[in-house]
Amino acid sequence: MKRARRSSVVYRPSSIFEGESELLNWICQPGSATVQAWRARGDWSPSSVYPPGRELFRQGDWPSTVYLIEEGLIKLTHLAAEGHPVIVGLYARGSLLGSTAALLQQALLTTAETVTPCRIAHLRAAEFRRLVQTDPQFSLSLHLWNGQGWRAAVQQLSLLRSLPAERRFMTFIEEFWSISRTPRSATPVRLPMPLKCWELAQLIAVTPEYLSRLVARLERYGLLRREGRCFTILDPRALERGWSGMATVRRSSTSPDR
Repeated sequence: MKRARRSSVVYRPSSIFEGESELLNWICQPGSATVQAWRARGDWSPSSVYPPGRELFRQGDWPSTVYLIEEGLIKLTHLAAEGHPVIVGLYARGSLLGSTAALLQQALLTTAETVTPCRIAHLRAAEFRRLVQTDPQFSLSLHLWNGQGWRAAVQQLSLLRSLPAERRFMTFIEEFWSISRTPRSATPVRLPMPLKCWELAQLIAVTPEYLSRLVARLERYGLLRREGRCFTILDPRALERGWSGMATVRRSSTSPDR
């Protein structure tokens, strides 16, 4: 009995996400085309510039505004019952913040804080709900945005369960590099890291102590060097090769000939 051939055609409804391929495993970044498409609908405010460390909204606040990230990186954190902050995610260009709480008209579950200098536009929550109710394309785009978010969450959970911590860390560094606008180079690259040690450790599901040991191990491999809150990528080509490149470095660094 012959097996039915699996179709290679993937249905993708027309949306503001069409043609985008910037949704990453650790950092949500729909992209610049998404910014333009969101702004084409609704009475968005002019862009405002925020420095690092500026709080946009706080957990428990009532959602009066939806935020659109045009440039920069924002972290969402949740204060757990025992009082410990938990980093929920990182959001970059094209992301909407506060949209779910605004739509449900419920208190915000997270606190949003700028990690890097950001350019952000605002939309009143009431206007946002009106667009969802009256603009089919806007509503479809919002559904797809939320669907992309759930898909990314499943992917991230899978990576946390299946990849070793070393590879999770290097994957994050690669993604952060890709959105930092630091030029690609075959020579060492200095990459400022605005996240605190515990935040970075939480993202890749390790303790801060283990992260320190992991970074020290990668320094011994000759892949990177830590200088305060900056990482210098010593061999960018090995990072771009991914795990295979790291495995080669590991084998050579542990060789009896060394």
